[in-house]
Amino acid sequence: GNMVRRYGARLMVDAAQLAAHRKIDMEACHIDYLAFSGHKMYAPFGTGVLLARKGLLAFEEGEWMQIKAAGEENSAGIAALGKAIHLLQRIGFDLIATEEHKILEQAVRGLTGIVDLKLFGIPGIDTTRLADQTAVAAFSIGNKLNSGLARNLAHQAGIGTRFGCHCAHILLKHLLDFTPLQDRIQRNVLRIVPILNLQGVLRISFGLQNTPEDVEIMLQNLTKKGRLKEAQINDYITQRSQLVYG
Repeated sequence: GNMVRRYGARLMVDAAQLAAHRKIDMEACHIDYLAFSGHKMYAPFGTGVLLARKGLLAFEEGEWMQIKAAGEENSAGIAALGKAIHLLQRIGFDLIATEEHKILEQAVRGLTGIVDLKLFGIPGIDTTRLADQTAVAAFSIGNKLNSGLARNLAHQAGIGTRFGCHCAHILLKHLLDFTPLQDRIQRNVLRIVPILNLQGVLRISFGLQNTPEDVEIMLQNLTKKGRLKEAQINDYITQRSQLVYG
């Protein structure tokens, strides 16, 4: 933030994946503009938010008229989002972070026991950095299509996930070591058979409603498509027994 201000630029942060999980201090983080979505915070679809520091949105009367000409305010959506934020504040972001971390740790421990599964953006279960992660995990399993894994989780276990490039195509190509030649080949293949949707990763995201049992169901489903590492089998059975009978 200090470097951005030094050169006269403004810092804008996309907090769509963070706002429901952590408290955000715009002043302390030197954030000028903060954007997030209502439906990511347990409110209905259709409401987006752009917060700006005071003095940054000083429009002339004519400019305000043009802005308002875009359409009416979504009053119901704004009210619902306000209520959702109020409930999140009542629960407390410290409690949310603590409970989500328990779920994430359980999920990562199980996921790392699956053969050929690769996690992205998570350093590992035996590091203190995991405590700084939000309850989101992206991964792939060998040469299995992430679209197929997502479809199976939805149809067989009632688990909703997202697959693909998550509006971050350039970053995903870098993480997946996708070469320009592979990119050209895939583009041609997808023109012929668009349903394949080959590129990308599978993403799971936990929230207030999720429980350890939900994680267990997900891991059971994924291990049917893959297989556990031998060193993880006994630990997995022990964890499963504790969840079912504990």
